[in-house]
Amino acid sequence: MNLSEQCVSLDLAKKLKELGVPQNAYWSWYENAGKAHLIHNEGGWRTFENKTFDAFTSSELGELLPEEIHLPNEKSEYWKMEHAFYIQTKYYVAYGLYGTEVIPDCLQFEINQNTSETDARANCLIYLISNKLITLPE
Repeated sequence: MNLSEQCVSLDLAKKLKELGVPQNAYWSWYENAGKAHLIHNEGGWRTFENKTFDAFTSSELGELLPEEIHLPNEKSEYWKMEHAFYIQTKYYVAYGLYGTEVIPDCLQFEINQNTSETDARANCLIYLISNKLITLPE
């Protein structure tokens, strides 16, 4: 597996940066003249801030995803990370709903394009931030 397959796609990297995810990954996508290059985050590349987008790995995104998401309601419900898994060419990240008598729902994220666990985790993080279910540290 080459490095670009282990990092989040450029489009998702752009979205994560736009949402304010701290740019502190080990790798970045550097976009120049319509082409994207994967670069190591050393040697001053951060000076091209408007052209670089952190290319998070699955592990780095896993550190950003919360194990539990407490919901602001009277029932003390919360989403708990169940697992990331792979079924029939699709990757999933799933949260189960707890705190009720029956677990009626599952928050599940799948990625059909590029089928990577990294992109599935990125889509999950984008959803959680966009829907104000989590806030990220500064």
